[in-house]
Amino acid sequence: YNIGRETFMLPVAWHEGWPLILTGTETVPYVHAVPNLPRDPRPGAGLSGNFTDRDDFDAADLRPVWVALRTVREPWFETTSHAGWLTLQARAATLEGPEQPSLILRRQQHHEMTATTAMHYTPLGDSDKAGIAAFHNSAHFYFLGVTQAEGRRIVQLEERAGDRTGGRTVVLASAPLEASDSTVYLRIQARGPNYDFSYATRPDAWILLKADADGTILSTRVAGGFVGTMLGLYAYHPRP
Repeated sequence: YNIGRETFMLPVAWHEGWPLILTGTETVPYVHAVPNLPRDPRPGAGLSGNFTDRDDFDAADLRPVWVALRTVREPWFETTSHAGWLTLQARAATLEGPEQPSLILRRQQHHEMTATTAMHYTPLGDSDKAGIAAFHNSAHFYFLGVTQAEGRRIVQLEERAGDRTGGRTVVLASAPLEASDSTVYLRIQARGPNYDFSYATRPDAWILLKADADGTILSTRVAGGFVGTMLGLYAYHPRP
C-alpha cells in the first residue's frame, strides 16, 4: 500500500470478500470470524455459495461481472441493435494472439458448473467462427463454436493446451449443422477436472459433442498465472 510518500507493507487476507489487515509478522489465519452484517438486497451476480445467474443483455451497458481481455480501445460489442442480445463484431484478432480478441468474459466460480448461451450466427468463410470459450490464457483454452468447413456450417470444439498440443490449436470434435438451424445453443459443463461440451438446435435438446475433456489444462498448476478460468463469448473474422 502506498500512502503519500510512505510505503507500508502489511499482510492481507481475504475471507468471503472481507479484507483482514494484520500486523508485523502475524500469520494469515486459515479461518477468521466475519462481521455479522445484513445481506445486501441489491440484485447482482452471486459471490459465493450455489447460485444461478442469467444475463439477457437488456441494458445499454454490460454488467460489471463481464470483462474483456486487455484494454478496449474501440467499440466492438453492444446490446442495443438487437434487444435482449449481445452483439459482437467479429474482428481479425485470435484467442492465441497478443491483440485484443472480440471476447467478453466472466469468471468461473465453481468446480461444478454449467454455462450455456444461445447464438445467431452465419460464418462468411471457412475461417470465420463464433461461440463460447473456457479460457485461461492464449496458450490454454477450449473453444466451442460455429464455423464453416469446405463451405458447410458446422459446430466445432477446439483445444489449445500449451506443449501438450505442440503449441497449436487442435480440433477435438465437430458435427454438421443444417442451413435451417438459425439458433444454435452451446453448453460447457465442468465436473471438477472434467469438462463436457454440448450443442443443440432446439431448446434443451442437447447433443454431447465431447465428454471428459481435460479441464486441468485451464488450471494455474498447468497454465501458470493466477487468474483462473474465464468463460466467455468470442467471435473471429480473419479479414479487417
